[in-house]
Amino acid sequence: MNCPSCGAQVPVRGPSLPYATCPYCQTLILRHGLDIEDVGKVAVLPFDVSPIQLVAREKL
Repeated sequence: MNCPSCGAQVPVRGPSLPYATCPYCQTLILRHGLDIEDVGKVAVLPFDVSPIQLVAREKL
């Protein structure tokens, strides 16, 4: 499947999932059978390294 926004090849994780995200432009793509729709952009979130999260992991 190609991204409707940038044209890049988008990997599909599973045939039953109705959506995919373009790894290049972060466009959220919704599939309707053979049709695809550009829903919008998805934010890229940084890894959470807050002190609270680190302490919680050490006590587990």
